[in-house]
Amino acid sequence: MKHAHLTTVIAPALLCWIFGSAAAEPGAAQQSTRARNAGRPELAPEELRRVVALIADDSMAGRATPSRELNLAAEYLAHAFSSAGLMPLGDDGTFLQRFPVTETTLDQRSARVDIGSLATWRFGTDYWHVGGMGGVPVGELRGSVVIVSGKITRESVAELNVRGKLVIYRSPLNARGAPTDVGGGFALGAAGALAVLVPGNRPDTLWRRIGRDPDEHKPATHAAWPVWTAASAPLAVNAIRFMPVLEVWGGRFDALLARAGLDTSMFAAPDAAPKVVALDADGVFRFEREIRRVSWAPNVVAMLPGRDPILRHEYVIVTAHLDGLGRSPHAPPGPENVLNGADDNASGVAAILQMAKALVAAPRPKRSVVFVAVSGEELGLWGSDYFAARPPVPVASIVANINMDMVGRANGDSVYVTGRNHPVVSAVVGAALTRERRGLHVLDEAALNARYPNERFDERSDSENFRRRGIPSVSFFTGPHTDYHETTDDVATLNYDSLSRIASLALDVTVALADGTLPPRPGTPRR
Repeated sequence: MKHAHLTTVIAPALLCWIFGSAAAEPGAAQQSTRARNAGRPELAPEELRRVVALIADDSMAGRATPSRELNLAAEYLAHAFSSAGLMPLGDDGTFLQRFPVTETTLDQRSARVDIGSLATWRFGTDYWHVGGMGGVPVGELRGSVVIVSGKITRESVAELNVRGKLVIYRSPLNARGAPTDVGGGFALGAAGALAVLVPGNRPDTLWRRIGRDPDEHKPATHAAWPVWTAASAPLAVNAIRFMPVLEVWGGRFDALLARAGLDTSMFAAPDAAPKVVALDADGVFRFEREIRRVSWAPNVVAMLPGRDPILRHEYVIVTAHLDGLGRSPHAPPGPENVLNGADDNASGVAAILQMAKALVAAPRPKRSVVFVAVSGEELGLWGSDYFAARPPVPVASIVANINMDMVGRANGDSVYVTGRNHPVVSAVVGAALTRERRGLHVLDEAALNARYPNERFDERSDSENFRRRGIPSVSFFTGPHTDYHETTDDVATLNYDSLSRIASLALDVTVALADGTLPPRPGTPRR
């Protein structure tokens, strides 16, 4: 059921009252935890549910990035971390680390892609924005056009020489004609492509429906974008490279091939080694946007200092994303259109908060543990990218990341624990999982990829921003479900018994990494 007992009109006052009450509770909770701490018991399901119910309430309006409700959720979590006894590690001695986000509106009349004399594709008629990377999308992109086919991986894409080019990527399609490997498009962008156009093969009726559905082609019209890169200062907007991923109607792509004199026999099969076919044409992607405002989105950062005088200067980072998708455009105004995000990802936030409280109540581990609730995950892993690019501790001293994303809907007590085979952490994590599995069936990334081929779930969460910087990340995930990114992802749908055991297992792994003997990460100095 939807929990509509808090309305958006009275939410601020009630939330302040609840936050004040919540701030007074952890002392008793710590004493209870401390009394039963021997062997680290499982974290209390009722406490996890209480936190999920606050964060995923209808009054929180889905916690979009940026939004007032996201700020309220961040303030609640900051109070909870403070009351638990953790140290602030955000900006200016607070628990909040804020990053800049510009909110913009696309000029739909001028947005188009020209491919020499072969084609002109216009926004809303021929293509939609699927997503983007980088900063503020204003201006134009120019480059030669190539068609990439075959299986794209982070390893294979480096050999394709797509830097500075507009890339048409022939992704595999599902039964409805939708591309199934948009992640391959983002991999091409990371390899230097200026823009990636992914042809689909949706039927005309579905394409017309998408045209009436702004959620399907976000961030096409109204969008927020981060305004930094790892290589530039936070507000150096002009230094930021925007890389869009677009879906093109299949009929438009077929017409382009016909005009260019190409046929599908020139392309690699979906599972074959990737192949590049150059078009004898230059491409221009034109887009103009009006900047509506610059906002500051919050990460919440708290630390438990380690007890060892030397190892306390090394850090295990525990993350979960606090943001959600806001409201659904498909439902009428009111509580029923809120994308509450109880599993995605109030479950992960509740888990790291209870993990933090349990660690404060127990003997401290040797290394310091930093808890981070990030925002902007749903729009492109923004908050974790900002944190990983500008951590409040030396990046070389970060030994590992634990990430909790969608951990509240275990199917058959199964949980995917990925990244555990990294050579720096594999021995310690493996031993921790062998000692105690909390009655859970623990699966790895091979099982995840076999169960959900081409979805790349493990690359679509905040763990990716640590891994791409060489930091081992162990990620906990219970998999998608029919309520994923729907208004039905509600408090009542979670399994709090399995959530408590998953959070407890993640705490076991966190403590093992914080106490264990680890080899240095490649490229980091030995202590």
